[in-house]
Amino acid sequence: MNLITNFTGYIPVALAMTLAGYPNLEPLHEARAIHKDLGLFYIVQNDYMDCFGDPEVTGKVGSDIQEGKCRWLSFACMEVATPEQKATMSAHYGKDSAESVAIIKQLYIDLNLPKIYDEYTTKIHERLMMNIANLSDEGLRKVFLKFAETIYYAKNMNLPLFK
Repeated sequence: MNLITNFTGYIPVALAMTLAGYPNLEPLHEARAIHKDLGLFYIVQNDYMDCFGDPEVTGKVGSDIQEGKCRWLSFACMEVATPEQKATMSAHYGKDSAESVAIIKQLYIDLNLPKIYDEYTTKIHERLMMNIANLSDEGLRKVFLKFAETIYYAKNMNLPLFK
């Protein structure tokens, strides 16, 4: 598991289970795929909100484009971009100018990345729901269902998972 997976899933649930007196954390280990998807969803949503989120709502002033950070949107862009669009990305990504940021955001829109984001996160959510349904521990299933409801609500309301 990676740091984000631990932060968004494993550690808070392991702590809660320990404090609640669970004698065995094995059911939590069965939920590795859920931890992975929670972490992945967090990363993808955070990256998307940095670019397309309303700073008044998210509390984030997006700067990933200007700083040239390796983010989900930049990878998704490069996966679907034409050679000309990749050249545009190369010429403007990581440039600290309003014009370059606007060009990159328009490129993302032209490539339909908001729709790709929606489809991708919907798949993650569906996989989460399936994996949660297969958990053997009912209490843990309830906890992860609450997490899944929260991320689904945040996604559909364009809210960040964490401020």
